[in-house]
Amino acid sequence: MTKSLFRRNISKKDVFLIIGGGPASFQCAETLRQEGFIGRIVMVTNEDVSPYDRTKLTKLSTIKIENIVLRNEDYYKRAQIETLYKTTCFKIDFESKIAYFDDCSNLYYDKLFLGTGSRPRKYDEILDGLENVFYIRTYKNSNDVVLLAKDKNIVLIGSSFIVVEMAGVLLKIAKSVKIISRSEVPFAKSLGKQFGTAIKKFLISKNIEFIFITEKLDFTIENRNLTKIKSNNLDFPVDLCVIGIGSLPNSEFLKDTEIKLKNSFVEVDENFQTSVNDVYAGGDLVVFPNKELFGDQLKNIAHWQVAQSHGNLKEKKYSS
Repeated sequence: MTKSLFRRNISKKDVFLIIGGGPASFQCAETLRQEGFIGRIVMVTNEDVSPYDRTKLTKLSTIKIENIVLRNEDYYKRAQIETLYKTTCFKIDFESKIAYFDDCSNLYYDKLFLGTGSRPRKYDEILDGLENVFYIRTYKNSNDVVLLAKDKNIVLIGSSFIVVEMAGVLLKIAKSVKIISRSEVPFAKSLGKQFGTAIKKFLISKNIEFIFITEKLDFTIENRNLTKIKSNNLDFPVDLCVIGIGSLPNSEFLKDTEIKLKNSFVEVDENFQTSVNDVYAGGDLVVFPNKELFGDQLKNIAHWQVAQSHGNLKEKKYSS
């Protein structure tokens, strides 16, 4: 059951700015209202809809956005959480506490939460901009793939959860489904070779071809479409290609700033405070401490529920 929400007091001028539209950002906004923050909350997202469950993008054949949003628009109105859609932050002046956006606007904040998440890792520049090559990041990406996949030869590159789950969805409508991987079995590093072997056998039993490669892939491109892939003496046609080979943090706008980065990830402490006062961060963007799991190291865990937990901070420092 959703907790009750505190009402905004317009006489209280404090602004809590949240940059990003993922699970950590949503949870931060909701937690603020639940825990007593009565100032202004502004959440900025580069998408055209409010935060939604991205884990569903590779599990459902057709995505209806109203079925996967974390909260509907009525909730945001009731919670008095302002949302700026199709807006990207490209610069932050941490000394002046001003964020600058690509629509030429800017906003002063008192406290800031960074939850810009990650983006798909690209495979090869030669594939950029092709009409039948997709990376799954948004609900539109997923719907476009399903729309084009009927009776097509589908090739998926990688062995991530996105690839394996998407293969299962596409198998129901495609002519053929192949997975090309540089790992002998999927999930070997994260879940172990034994589990990965079982998953591979399951995929094969469902007529999904799993191809292990060690050589570089060669691509044939015609009229802005990928038409053929060659490798390891294999040569097969491609009607549609989906790539899932990991992700990179969306932290470019934080480089050469006061925010401390580690391998492009934002470093935070146990309270998800960054190296800058009044600036917090969470989700796929960060490396964070956990003595029990990591010892003295900072780690990144790209996981939906982990990201939500980063925004679910009930300490009064958020709501004071």
